[in-house]
Amino acid sequence: MPKSKEKAPIEVNAQYVKSSSFNSPDAPKSLIGTKEKMDVEVGIDVNAHAVGKNIYEVDLIIRVHATREKDTVFTSDLVYSGMFTINEVENEEELRQLLFLYCPNLLFPYARKLVSDSIASGGFAPFMINPVDFAKICAQHLEVDKKSA
Repeated sequence: MPKSKEKAPIEVNAQYVKSSSFNSPDAPKSLIGTKEKMDVEVGIDVNAHAVGKNIYEVDLIIRVHATREKDTVFTSDLVYSGMFTINEVENEEELRQLLFLYCPNLLFPYARKLVSDSIASGGFAPFMINPVDFAKICAQHLEVDKKSA
């Protein structure tokens, strides 16, 4: 098969855990014999910045916070990052779409598994994060950028 000399429009250079923590401040008490339902909040955000010519780091930030009767049961925080080379971009809008939509979608399945595993390792049932609307997060970042400009 002949090799193409064309570069892919986007290359994944690396994926890595930048920061990870799990905290269950009331363990083992929080693990014993309660049937009360936990309230779980999931927060997701994306940050991106250039680290070199056409090279960008994209951070997918996930926080899962579980409470029971206003007491923290556990908190799982993860910053899962990727380093991407973006070879051809028509304009800033296309770059924004790649950094805040395409790249986070590549990172999300891995990050979701890491969060689920950390919660299970803490003694709780694995938690599956639902699919994320990264277009909404991208629009929120665009709105913030417009207000600060």
